[in-house]
Amino acid sequence: MKVAMVFQSYALRPHMNVYDNLAFPLRMRKHSKSGIDERVRQVAELLRITELFTRKPKQLSGGQQQRVALGRALVREPKVFLMDEPLRNLDAKMRLYMRTESKVLQKRLGITTIYVTHDQVEAMTMADRIVIMDKGRLLQTASPDETYQRPVDTFVAGFIGSPPMNFIDCSLIEKRGRAFLDASFCIFDLAGLSDHLRESIGTETILGLRPEAISVSNEEMGVNCFKGEVYVVEPLGSEIILNIKVNDNIIKVNAPPSLKVSPGSSVWLSFKTNDVHVFDKKTGKALI
Repeated sequence: MKVAMVFQSYALRPHMNVYDNLAFPLRMRKHSKSGIDERVRQVAELLRITELFTRKPKQLSGGQQQRVALGRALVREPKVFLMDEPLRNLDAKMRLYMRTESKVLQKRLGITTIYVTHDQVEAMTMADRIVIMDKGRLLQTASPDETYQRPVDTFVAGFIGSPPMNFIDCSLIEKRGRAFLDASFCIFDLAGLSDHLRESIGTETILGLRPEAISVSNEEMGVNCFKGEVYVVEPLGSEIILNIKVNDNIIKVNAPPSLKVSPGSSVWLSFKTNDVHVFDKKTGKALI
């Protein structure tokens, strides 16, 4: 099987210009001069780097180096790409641009690509399927949506999502024949989920709540509502991220910019039962 790799450092040969870097893999395989030239120009046109042929790697921007490294792999016409954090050395703006370009190119070429990254945003936006590993152990393999909606444990839940999921220590208790989560500062009603949790009554658990799943208001709001104090406000233009202190917990919440709060303000938080994640505190495994 033809496998080509794009390295994090790009690994371009500094003494060769762009054309020679692209041609090198084919020359090593004894391709004809005319065949090499045709393939190099074909790939360069695809990646829009033809005008860079005479430049050395040190004369290129990070994004240009990344395209040349990709082109050097492409000239071999691989069946599989291995990419080792290829965007890590780019600045934020260029990383966003190259993320889009790489995804479009992969769809156009249809080459199976194994892409290694520590950036969960890259994984979510680029992948058809995500494989999450921790210390050499494979934890979950699923589509981006399934990984986000149904994480198998606290590691996956905390890794996928930006800002990450909030975790609150709780005890799973039973009242009136139904399951409740006792978080010391509030008892949460899990109406509708009792049947799924009945066998775990008495277990020490972790309540997981996505920042976007939490509603925030200046006034108290019905069931599963609890009070907190605004600790830090992070404005992002289209939204604000609130860091809210609730007892010993700092809970992150996505809120609309129209919400007028400041550090020290008291606010009320609430959530819908359907947005709840519950994990076994001892094993970290998802209960629901």
